Amino acid sequence: MRMFCLAIMLGIVTLGCGAPVAERPPPTTLANPPVLMQDTFDSADTTIFHVGTFRDGVESEVDGGAYSLAVAADSDWEYIWPNHNYPNTYRSQVADGAAESVLSLHGVGTAGLVARSSETAVAGEGTHWDFLVCWVSTWGVAECDLVTAHDRTPLFASASGWLPVADTYDLRMDVVGDLLGFSVNGLAVGTARTMARPTGKWGLWVSSGKDAAATGVFDSYSLTAARPDPTVP
Repeated sequence: MRMFCLAIMLGIVTLGCGAPVAERPPPTTLANPPVLMQDTFDSADTTIFHVGTFRDGVESEVDGGAYSLAVAADSDWEYIWPNHNYPNTYRSQVADGAAESVLSLHGVGTAGLVARSSETAVAGEGTHWDFLVCWVSTWGVAECDLVTAHDRTPLFASASGWLPVADTYDLRMDVVGDLLGFSVNGLAVGTARTMARPTGKWGLWVSSGKDAAATGVFDSYSLTAARPDPTVP
């Protein structure tokens, strides 16, 4: 099992390490939480996410009621946030929320959810991205990371092979204040306190392997107002 409790040395207090040991329903939300963003991908004309080519090796489309984000081998990772059909306030800056998606994963790589993404232009170095990401993988691991200037720091993860291969995965990512919680198919993967940016863009994530492509196929996506504390089941 990969151990990430040492993340405390990096200023990250990990509240749950290793594999989940008990089944529970996804974290509860506020009573009748306001829906900030929602998409069931009925049409490329109405989806809140970009459709087309992002850059070499990264493409997306809406087909058959699903949004696919394909990342070619050696293209590392890509994420996308809502860019139209919703007010700018919601697609640009959300502090606290509960993101959910039902997805399938093909090829070799990871797919999941992003929260609080922000970009900073650095002279001579281009754009630096900072965000939180939680994902499932084709090798049976579920994990959450803090990305700072493109460098990923694991916050917590399941044991290798913990996640059974399935046709679809039901993901939920809660972020409130400095608290992060993540569950897959009703199982708690972990929680952590982070030093992530206090607000930013939310969206979808896919990463590929060094020698193999990956495609995340998202059947749905929603972002609602967050519950008070993601550490409380």
